[in-house]
Amino acid sequence: MSSNHETPENQGPTPHEPRVEREFVGQPTMPSAGGMPEKTANTPVSPAADEQLIQQTKLQIRTLVNEIQQLAQSDCTIDDFYDGFLSRVTSALASSGGAVWKVNESGRLELQFQINIATTELAGNENAQIAHDLLLRRLIEANEPALVQPNSGTGESEDASNPTSSLLVIERLLVDQKVVGLVEVFQRSGSGPTTQRGYLRFLVQMCEIASDFLKNKKIRTYQQQQELWEKLEQFIRASHHGLDPRQTAFTIANEGRRLVNCDRVSFAKKEGNKFRIEVVSGLDSIDRRADEVKKLGGLATSVVKGEKPLWYNGDTEDLPPQIERRLQEYVDRSHSKVVCVIPLWETHQDDLVEDPEPNAKKAKKEILGALIFERLGDSRIENSFRKRVEVVSAHASDALTNAQKHHGVFLMPLWQTISRTRIFSREAVPRWSIVLSVLLVLMGILTFLPWDFELSADGKLTPMTRYEIFAPHDGEVIRLIEPDAENQLFVTPGQTLIQLNSDELRGELIDLDGELAEARRMIGSAEDKLRTPELSIVESLRLEQEITTNYVRVQGLNRERELIRQKFDKLAVVSPGAGRIVDWQLKDKLDGRQISRGENLMTVVDESGEWVIELEMLEKKFGHLSKATTVFEEDLKVTFVLASLPNEKFSGSLISYDQKADVRGENGNVILLRIKFDKNDIPADLLLYGTQVTARIYCGKRSLGYVLFREVYETLQRNVFFWF
Repeated sequence: MSSNHETPENQGPTPHEPRVEREFVGQPTMPSAGGMPEKTANTPVSPAADEQLIQQTKLQIRTLVNEIQQLAQSDCTIDDFYDGFLSRVTSALASSGGAVWKVNESGRLELQFQINIATTELAGNENAQIAHDLLLRRLIEANEPALVQPNSGTGESEDASNPTSSLLVIERLLVDQKVVGLVEVFQRSGSGPTTQRGYLRFLVQMCEIASDFLKNKKIRTYQQQQELWEKLEQFIRASHHGLDPRQTAFTIANEGRRLVNCDRVSFAKKEGNKFRIEVVSGLDSIDRRADEVKKLGGLATSVVKGEKPLWYNGDTEDLPPQIERRLQEYVDRSHSKVVCVIPLWETHQDDLVEDPEPNAKKAKKEILGALIFERLGDSRIENSFRKRVEVVSAHASDALTNAQKHHGVFLMPLWQTISRTRIFSREAVPRWSIVLSVLLVLMGILTFLPWDFELSADGKLTPMTRYEIFAPHDGEVIRLIEPDAENQLFVTPGQTLIQLNSDELRGELIDLDGELAEARRMIGSAEDKLRTPELSIVESLRLEQEITTNYVRVQGLNRERELIRQKFDKLAVVSPGAGRIVDWQLKDKLDGRQISRGENLMTVVDESGEWVIELEMLEKKFGHLSKATTVFEEDLKVTFVLASLPNEKFSGSLISYDQKADVRGENGNVILLRIKFDKNDIPADLLLYGTQVTARIYCGKRSLGYVLFREVYETLQRNVFFWF
């Protein structure tokens, strides 16, 4: 290591060796105030002013150092970091310029970033550049920071030297103890040894920060590569997982969008001579009639005919007119900044051979479709984006080729099932013999064993005699029948149940009375005029006609008045027969309420008479019931249970059924059946109107298999066998 003190014995560097000062720095320190020259005894400066200037300069340097540290902690690009780093370092050292050199994979130096290097002696001087390059390489081998004095060395290209008139302050950039670059500062000459060592200490400190940034950048790069490999592995596994062509295309579009990092991926499938959009990433289904979808399909058709990929990011100069027109039509609709259309060709086994035979005949490739990658906000096509698109397209071709080949095999799902179960292997023969024997026995039992054939239906208990009470006219309920002491509502024939009040009828009656009075007044007036002696014949005839018309009008108004009076009489709703009102909380339901004509008000049932069961049988079962009624002369037997007593069975018989099907509730078309039974068999406290009943109607004997699987067989007859 050469000394930094200038003595008579050491006036400068030797002709063949540049003067290099190297220091290993422990705790770095600040350079002297802003790189200012050391003060001499002849410098007349006030101590207070000098101290203030030094403090301001140190504050500026600390600010620049803090900015460099913040920049190193950010996730900026390397170029942006070098820009901010070198500009702040040169500013802190008050240097004329600087450079950042990168050591590439071959060990050569590449200029990464520079400030004012064109103003040095290196610009346009090839010999100087070679000598400078040798100097930097020697410093890399020495693996130490260095100070290189200006114009040191011979300046010839065969030897390392500093051909510039600036002091070179050089430090390495280390990542994992490996030199990845150099930082070089062109410092003005003339400073003393202490100041120069301050320059070097400061640069060493800053290069440590820069090395940390490069190390963190490298770690982030590895993390991004790891994430990319994970996404690629997930894409490969997902795209090759299934053998259904449409599901495979859907997986490729969605997983490919994540891997490529674009906004939309679409797959166009070949249909005849055209290509139709089948899958769009992020959508479960698409409307093929949409204008944008049609235009994208037309673009894919034009690109595939050209047999070359389309990479569009705004420039259409080199595109054929057919593709350019289709592209502009689609971009005008979708506003995409980047559109890449990649044709997908069928892959063969020969494509996997690295060195095929020269005379080997290649199989003709079929087009599978096309993948369309789109970006809506960014118009750049980076090299990484292009490579990812190519990787996704290559795996998409393989996956779709396999899916279509398997999908095209006749009865492939059946063969796959057989292959998985190994049902035809030699080891399975004894098991199959046992299984077939058991199946034959079961088939015989189901075919030849007779069993009771019964039809099920649901219904409710109801007395044979019941009355539904409806509102005769619109009106307001002003009085209701009162319950007895036991809160029961027993009624007799003709007993008033509800008293209504109708303001509408009352208004109509008042209007009719007014019209009647007016008509009678007109009759009296006309009769008085007829008694006048001087009345002409024409006037007499007119008055007689007026009297006749008003008499007819009076008769009509009287008839209307009588009808309204009858409606008034009907406002008192009476019971048509004896029985009990079964409605719950009738007073809360009707008292003081406005009701409409035809509204169901209450139900009166005669519980002392006979009771029946009203069953609702589905229309599709009625054919068996009708056939059974013609076979059996007596009434069909019915077994039923009550919802309130499900553990005890009761019996009855079918007495009648409706001749039409009605829609009731959620069951669809049903036919109403009436079942008679002995009401004494049922406990009196359970014999309630509306009790739910589940019944089975006996319809003869059928095979056990038909009884168990009748509905399945009828469904097949109705939906399958009917068409053959």
